Formats: sequence, structure tokens, C-alpha cells
Amino acid sequence: MKEIILSCNALTPLCLGDGRKKDPRKTLEFIPGASWRGALAWAHTMARPGKDQEFKDFFLSGKVTYSNLLPASFPGSKSELRDKADPVSPLPFTAKSCKRLRGFMYQSTHDERKHGVQDTLIPWLLFSLSDEKDAQVLAKASKCPEKNCGATLEGLHGYYRRGKSGATGMSDLRTSIVTRTGICRATDTVEESILFSKEVIQKGSVFWGFVLLPDDLEDKWRDFLEDDLIRGIIRIGSGRSSGLGKLGISVESSNSISADTVGKEIRHRVTAFNSLLATEANSQNIKREHVLYIPLTLKSDLILRDDCMRYVTTLDDKWFKNTTGALGKLVYQCSRTRRVGGWDGILKMPREDVWGIAAGSVFVFALEQEPDYGRLARIQLEGIGERTSEGFGNVMWADEWHMEVNRL
Repeated sequence: MKEIILSCNALTPLCLGDGRKKDPRKTLEFIPGASWRGALAWAHTMARPGKDQEFKDFFLSGKVTYSNLLPASFPGSKSELRDKADPVSPLPFTAKSCKRLRGFMYQSTHDERKHGVQDTLIPWLLFSLSDEKDAQVLAKASKCPEKNCGATLEGLHGYYRRGKSGATGMSDLRTSIVTRTGICRATDTVEESILFSKEVIQKGSVFWGFVLLPDDLEDKWRDFLEDDLIRGIIRIGSGRSSGLGKLGISVESSNSISADTVGKEIRHRVTAFNSLLATEANSQNIKREHVLYIPLTLKSDLILRDDCMRYVTTLDDKWFKNTTGALGKLVYQCSRTRRVGGWDGILKMPREDVWGIAAGSVFVFALEQEPDYGRLARIQLEGIGERTSEGFGNVMWADEWHMEVNRL
């Protein structure tokens, strides 16, 4: 399997609606996998008519996974964070920062100092393991540790990148408001008394994403992206007929990945997480009743249904056993739900709204013995739930972010 790393540039402002959202003027902060996948599918029908099998392989077979494109603009940062190949991820809900001076310490300036960002999963997990009795373990997770500060720690929303030397920073997504006039459908001229505004992502914004596909499709997919009629340029979102939504896509790198390699990486991260957890638990005199603890972090929204086709809004013990084949007990979760909408470009109608678990949610499962890491690797590579080829259900076992006990 190949992972193709992509860098995307907004060649014009972008406006990305979210189905039947109550405030249509708001734009999404990322480009859904379904949006640019659909735009590429439309471009394929224009540039390569008659190549039905190739179309099926790219867009219908489920062989190719299109991730969400996440904001990757770091204009005020040093060059390390501007390496376009380095991954970008949503901040987990366990990430906290000072209420007064929010942000990563690496991005502090002389004019604007930041008190750093820290992960609070281990303190909250220890609190849960103490039957929610030892509130002292939450001291580091509630107040800013900066000298003479002591402000409340609050959740920090956004997307971050970790450079190769360890520097970590949050991307800067800049938006603006554009105002347009309504058009009379009868005369195709300006309609009187109709004026509307919408929020757009500014021109020049950079996004990061990836595509997962079989080895035998890599050359074909790259040739298609570089086709003379496409040249890596597509249009997405709303307002395309009025000059919005032009996106340029370029390939940064291509890597071979296998379940065996990913399984070894997961095992290494799980071991490191449990070693750190044991150290923190011993320092707080908290007993760990299980042999192993494995956190699961959602990198994108997750759409999942139960046997009765009802939407699932949490991951429980039964789900863990059915998915991984191992017995696991949910001991902690920090999650939210999200209503996911969309637009059907063929039918020209909104898609049915669905409920999912929001990106950034974290679940921790306790096990009595080590799981099948090869199976965990396949789950991480293939995704969980529905519409995984559109960027949903992207997860990571034992994310290294949760091993950060100090401020970043």
C-alpha cells in the first residue's frame, strides 16, 4: 500500500458549507475528503471520458482513501513547521492551554508570549482509575503552571504540526467575509433588495492531506492528477460560478506502508504510554487494576451504526471486542458528537444529516493481555465505520501526543 502526501493551495477564496447548517454564512475549517474526492471524480469524467474501469478503481471500489485536507499555514513560524510533507492533525479534546495566553510556546514572539499547550489525558485517566476520588491528580490539568499565572486551563481547538526536531505549532487559518448581490433568475441581472454575506477561507491558505491506495494504482492516480486538462486544479465548495473554490493539489512525497510496520509502531507507542502511565500512577499512589491501557484518538469524524442501524455516539466494551477481537473495558473517554451534513453534487440536493463522533475524541480501553497488533494496524490503516474512503473514521492507537506531560 502507498501513502501519497499532498499539499494543497487555495488559489481563490474557499467557502465550504456543512449541509443544512443553521448559519449558512459559516465555512468549515477543513476540506472534507468527500468534497475534493467528488471534485476529482467530476474532473475525471471531463478529462478521461470512457475510462470506466479507472473511474471505478479511483472513486467507487473503496480501494482509494481520500483524507480530509487540514489547514497547514504557518506564516509566523520558523521554517521547520513549513515542511509540507510533515503531517497535520486535529488537536485532541484532551489538549489544554492557558485561558489568558493561549498557544504553543514555540510560537511565542516578543510581542505575544504564549504559556504553552499540554495534554491532560493521563491526569484524567488516573482520576478515573482512582474511582474519581483523588482530585489531587487533576491539579496539573486545571491551572496554568506558569509562574505568577495560575489561570484556568481551557480546551484548545485547532490543528497542529510537529516538526522533525520536535517543535510543535498550531496552524493559522484566516477567514474573511465577502458580500454579494442576489441574481434575478428571470433577467439574470442584479435583484433589488437582495444582499448576502458569507465567510470564506482566504486565498493562499495551505492544506495538508494524504491518499491511501494499492501499489498498482499509484502511477495511474498520479498521471490522472497531472493530466493536461486537470494539472492538479479542481473547484470545490459553494460559489464556484462566481470565482470561489479553486484549489491546486501537488504531490509532496510517496511512502510504502504495511500492516506489519504499522503494527510494530503501535506496539512501541502502547508500551511507551503504559510505562509513562505506570510512573505517574506510582507517584500518585494510584493502583492500576489492568495490565494494559490503550488510548484511541479520532483523527477525523467517525460515523458508526449499531445492529439496529442507530447512530453510535460512543465506543464501548462490546464495540472494542467486535472490532479488535480482544476483551477491553472502557475506562475513560473525552468525546463529543457532531452532526455531519453534505451536498450531493449529482442530485443537486443536500445529503441526509448523520450523527457521528467528532474528530479529537479520545477513548481509553483497559486490557488484561496484549492485543493482536497486526489487527490494530489494519484498523488504523483501513479506518472505522462508514464512508472511510471519504476521510471519515481515521483513527490512531496510542497517539504520541498523549505522552506529553510537559507543556509544548
